[in-house]
Amino acid sequence: MRDDLKQAHVQSAIAKASRRILPLIGLGYLFSFMDRVNIGFAALEMNSDLGFSATVFGFGAGIFFLSFALFEIPSSMLMSRFGARRWLARIMITWGFCATATMFVQTPLQFYTVRFLLGVAEAGYFPVVIYYLAFWFPKSARGRTISYFYLFGPLASVVLGSVSGAMLSMDGIHDLHGWQWLLMLQGLPAVFIGLFIWRFLPDEPAYAEWLTTEERAGLQSILERESAAIVPPARQGIIATMRDPVVIQLALIGALLVGTGITLSVNFPLVLQATTKLNAYEIGFVVSVSGVLAILAMVVAGRISDQSGSRFAPAIACALGSSAGIVLVAMHLSTHITVAAWLLLSCCGWSQALLFAAMWPDLLHPGRLALGGATIGMVSQIGAFAGPYGWGLAKDAPGSFTPALWGLAISTLVTASLFTLLMRNTRVSRRAQPLPIERADAAAPDLGQQPDPA
Repeated sequence: MRDDLKQAHVQSAIAKASRRILPLIGLGYLFSFMDRVNIGFAALEMNSDLGFSATVFGFGAGIFFLSFALFEIPSSMLMSRFGARRWLARIMITWGFCATATMFVQTPLQFYTVRFLLGVAEAGYFPVVIYYLAFWFPKSARGRTISYFYLFGPLASVVLGSVSGAMLSMDGIHDLHGWQWLLMLQGLPAVFIGLFIWRFLPDEPAYAEWLTTEERAGLQSILERESAAIVPPARQGIIATMRDPVVIQLALIGALLVGTGITLSVNFPLVLQATTKLNAYEIGFVVSVSGVLAILAMVVAGRISDQSGSRFAPAIACALGSSAGIVLVAMHLSTHITVAAWLLLSCCGWSQALLFAAMWPDLLHPGRLALGGATIGMVSQIGAFAGPYGWGLAKDAPGSFTPALWGLAISTLVTASLFTLLMRNTRVSRRAQPLPIERADAAAPDLGQQPDPA
């Protein structure tokens, strides 16, 4: 009876945390993703208006991820000093202003500079979020939790595809180009989300006034037990973290996975335009549908990984599915097949990314998670920089997207191989501690007054 009561408290705590925290952080991720890749929709008009070549655009799109990578570790270290709530709010407010400032660029140098500053502003967001969620949700609920957070990424594709065509059609209003309206209207909301995070996001469970004493104790107990099951690092510090074999393998996977995903997200509107002759509204519809399907796929992938106790098998399957989708796009068989391949690629790519992120707290000790996550994020963003720039070079040389697509297909096959290698090498790949947690909404949350910030 006592154990049942304790589990009920844990269930209630997780349900409350899911409802209070995930929507706000998720909205931050939605605008984070939109402000990274909406440049792909802006390019439908911006490149011709400003005379940017594919190489100029690819370098500008990719340099964001270079600065993002360079400042990933410093940002995570500063988070430890200022706290998650304050630091996430700072990230969102500054990146909102930088994203909006992109509307004023006129030359390649200005484009590169603003994109670089946007990367500096946004650096650290994702590792800080994963670190933060690891101190709220136990392993047996983590796959679903991160899937609920991660689904805001494909939801961003739905929003982006739904509104971007209309925003581009605002060309000429108040003497602004359509792409300028798009960048402004999709950049400024991040500032307001940042202010809400500052006001309402608790730093940790101990400061969440909407949890009862029993809920806090039950949640902290299971989190401490899971933390103790992970072998602590023998040495701490940046150098020791960068030499950790698990961190190295996760970082290599991240570089390939994120590089491929960002390259496709930024350039796929242009691929559809060139290979299918769809207009901006039709391309937006395809992107929106792919986002909806990706949301469903991610929820399923998160639940499967929680129930099986392993992230690896579904991640490998998703990597192989992504490679198949890219190959079909590269073959240019027909408009219908190209669109269907993009839908497959979107579902597999987002699910693969979700499972990859869920591996971080599963495999890394809490004492290494902050710097380890920042290191993984840093290397991942180097891949995100190299991908779009390499894509531009590969496209400009032969004048076709095909060689670049084949290169990305090979990249996803290598990713699947690295997942397999990590599965064999890691010492922490066991099933989560049993906890009969149903859907996050199984326990009715406290819908009372939001707490004051800690």
